[in-house]
Amino acid sequence: MGVTIREIAEKAGVSSITVSRVLNGNPGNKVSAGLSAEIRELAKRMGYSRNAFASAIRTGKIPLIAVCLHRLWEDERYIRMYWCDMVSNFTTLLPGYGLDMILVAYTEPEELKKRLTALSSSGLIGGVISNLIPDAVDECCEAIAAAELPFVLLGNPVREDIPCVYSDNTRMQQHLTKLMGPKNCRVLKNYHSRSRNFIPEDFNDPAVFIAVDCEKDRMELIREHKVEPHRIVLMVNSAVQIFNSSGYVINTRSKERCINCIEILSELMAGRKPVNIQRKIELSEKDLTFVAID
Repeated sequence: MGVTIREIAEKAGVSSITVSRVLNGNPGNKVSAGLSAEIRELAKRMGYSRNAFASAIRTGKIPLIAVCLHRLWEDERYIRMYWCDMVSNFTTLLPGYGLDMILVAYTEPEELKKRLTALSSSGLIGGVISNLIPDAVDECCEAIAAAELPFVLLGNPVREDIPCVYSDNTRMQQHLTKLMGPKNCRVLKNYHSRSRNFIPEDFNDPAVFIAVDCEKDRMELIREHKVEPHRIVLMVNSAVQIFNSSGYVINTRSKERCINCIEILSELMAGRKPVNIQRKIELSEKDLTFVAID
């Protein structure tokens, strides 16, 4: 059985109400800063862990959020690493904010809407953090908004009124384009076999270099679209994804993105307006590491 507030109060020589105010973040003007610090330090030494769900019963605020991740990409190595990274970050970081998570996997906006509606109508979740399907951003936003809960997006919905945290790799791509200049590179474009936003004519333009994030897409460009290998730039999240050709490992700063998402959502769930509901994580040349395969 865990340490109780009463036990901490007895040890500190104060009332249970005083300890509760301090540990639940509502000391007001009735508890001095010095005493608050003493109580927190004592609770830490005694191994006290706040019961967020018991608090939810008293306050009506649900400390459980849905973390929604799509399962679309065919490259298993990539999605396994992406999911492990996101889940690891959120499960590690959320308890520090008095929150926990339910993982929601989805393949299309309609599925996301059904699952979130079921969870919210049952009163099981108090907020949502979700990524976006690249070719269905508006549909995903509508699906998440339908749950009528505070939410934050992992990705850029290109709408100023929606809370989100996203990476901007403009500066990083400018740096890469400059590096490829001696090879006659004028433009660097991203290509995903799962996306419909690539212009076919670019496959034949020798001055257009193409960035991919998995070996599957690299081989598809070479075999099916006859793109010269030197025009394909492999940009991945981990060196283990590079096994046939050289490439760049990107520090996507996923932990920083997750922290920002949780900070925004915590404010929204508390009924407060965050200072900045849209936060951009700008990636630069410092976030790139070249890995050479002989």
